[in-house]
Amino acid sequence: MKQLLIALGLIVALVITGCSQDEKSTENSNDNTEDAEQATDEKETQVALLDVQLNLTKAVSPHQQKINAYLLALQDESSTEETIQTTEEEAKTAATEAKNLLNDYEIQVELPDQEKEQYQKAITTLNNYYQQVETGLNSEAADLKEAEATWEKFQEQIAEIYEAADLMVPDMADALS
Repeated sequence: MKQLLIALGLIVALVITGCSQDEKSTENSNDNTEDAEQATDEKETQVALLDVQLNLTKAVSPHQQKINAYLLALQDESSTEETIQTTEEEAKTAATEAKNLLNDYEIQVELPDQEKEQYQKAITTLNNYYQQVETGLNSEAADLKEAEATWEKFQEQIAEIYEAADLMVPDMADALS
């Protein structure tokens, strides 16, 4: 009888131990599921950010290239006055077109609200840059110092977004060239 009680006690102990391990296993699998979902959300956000960048650069790049061509013509000592005037007119038009484009620009990619709001602020800053370029080029002595400072602010805003998402920060001057 003692042996039967001891055997029964051992069986009960094993069953209790097994059940408690099943509960821990269930808790661990729930944690793993949550981690996997969070990792998936982060990857989706990263992909979405890259899509937003691609769409923005496709839209704005042709305009920025004309502004860059003007700036290069100014720096190139071999540029003729005619070349400088032609590229300046193209740059003025490009700044106006980019500004108008960004006035109505909407992010077409689904992003979490926080990232979307941050990106929209960066786009507003980029729009301000184009307004300042337009104003600077329309003045008697073309002065783009204010625009350059705004460009730096735009780059900083982009950097914050991409760093927070664990992505490499794009150099938007290169991306839009």
